Amino acid sequence: MFLRSLLTASLGAALLLAAACAAPAPAPQPTRIQPSRLPQSLEMPAVAWFDDYNEVLAGTITRYGFLLPRTLDLKTQVGSARCVGGAPVKVMPPAALPPARCDGVRGMAQLTCSDGRALLFEWSADPECASGFGKGRDADGNRLHLVYGGSPERAKTALNEAVRSQARRPALPATGGEAAHGIGTGTAFFVSWDGHLLTNHHVIDQATRVQVKLDDGDLVDAEIVSRDPDNDLALLKVKAIRRPLPVRRTNDLARGTEVMVLGYPLVTLQGSDQKATFGHVNALKGMQGDDRYTQVDAPVQPGNSGGPLMNQRGEVVGVITAILNPLATAAVAGVIPQNVNYALKSDYAHQMLRRRLGSDWRAEKEATSPGSWEALASNVEASVVLVVAER
Repeated sequence: MFLRSLLTASLGAALLLAAACAAPAPAPQPTRIQPSRLPQSLEMPAVAWFDDYNEVLAGTITRYGFLLPRTLDLKTQVGSARCVGGAPVKVMPPAALPPARCDGVRGMAQLTCSDGRALLFEWSADPECASGFGKGRDADGNRLHLVYGGSPERAKTALNEAVRSQARRPALPATGGEAAHGIGTGTAFFVSWDGHLLTNHHVIDQATRVQVKLDDGDLVDAEIVSRDPDNDLALLKVKAIRRPLPVRRTNDLARGTEVMVLGYPLVTLQGSDQKATFGHVNALKGMQGDDRYTQVDAPVQPGNSGGPLMNQRGEVVGVITAILNPLATAAVAGVIPQNVNYALKSDYAHQMLRRRLGSDWRAEKEATSPGSWEALASNVEASVVLVVAER
């Protein structure tokens, strides 16, 4: 399940893709534009096609300012799907700054389509910054090519040539990716010896079936025991026994506190192995001064929703909930936020657990002294699980 963004746009992925692709269709010739004269917002035509199937996509790529994150908006020409997502710059050599050229500038594009398909491109800009090309795959491994820029007339020619060339190929099969089946993923962690787990409400909201994947690989059904949409919390229960994590009753975090996040980010791209990221508490309030949240810089991606934020004593001090979206912030404020993420403070999780499980519930005994991050991540691994929600 994607993290609930505090601004409306998708989070761009940072995964380099090495794909052996077929020779691309003729690309439009670039129109020479001096980088120093580029407008703050520039929309260019874009064309993509599947190497082995009869499907071509056409639309636009939009840049906000010189080399700032881009967005891609494409529509399939054979089917009726629309694919939208971010295409931010990921590699920008020192020479590629205004008014210099775009030699060596590369980025990634992650698109979500209305038919459930997910697309991932690696793109490169031409030296004059006026066009570029890319290659990639969808979540099912089908290879694609992308070209963008040039004049509208040349882009139209490239589109027509791609449509004619791909018409000889078989139809694109329906995606077997998770999104086509209405499946989202997130993270949860055990909070009782009776099989109770805590996660975000938005992870399981409107789900017709919820399952969790345990550390032994078993996928077991989960019952939704309680919901707290106001604080974005949900309590689940499974028929499994794992060591619960200690949830702090009083959150006494301070700025600069070292923290760890465990979870399952971007499982379609990164796989379903548990990931650990590390950082610090940056602020004791969330967006617009919301006292319920704390701001952290531990890297967080879609799929970390509901995961534990832990201190070095092994205590849960927050529940990962939201991110400040880079693309949306760039579009609204003109700047790119650097790793701004939010976690609901553990006080609210503790209150929900006491209210729902009764006075007999007790948080696990907290650690007596800090241990190593390596040992902590290993010791609590089985207590943090992948959530799979069907809709």
